[in-house]
Amino acid sequence: MKKRYTETQIVAKRRQADVLIGKGNSVPEVCREIEVSQQASGPSSVTENSVEAGKSPGVHYLRKENNEVIYEAESGPHGFVFSIEK
Repeated sequence: MKKRYTETQIVAKRRQADVLIGKGNSVPEVCREIEVSQQASGPSSVTENSVEAGKSPGVHYLRKENNEVIYEAESGPHGFVFSIEK
């Protein structure tokens, strides 16, 4: 279930994001820090170590739901990268 934020919380998260981006953090890093998610265009747009995430060891593509790509990841370190369609 998605968490819903109040207007005050949204403004605070936007301000925090602006500060973090101003310090040179990437958008994915900022999203992790302020605990929000980003949309991915599909399973092939998410990679781990330059490999499509669903084909990466320990990572399993489950489904695309409400414009979100859902994966199951086994324990251990995982670093995901995704492309954003413009």
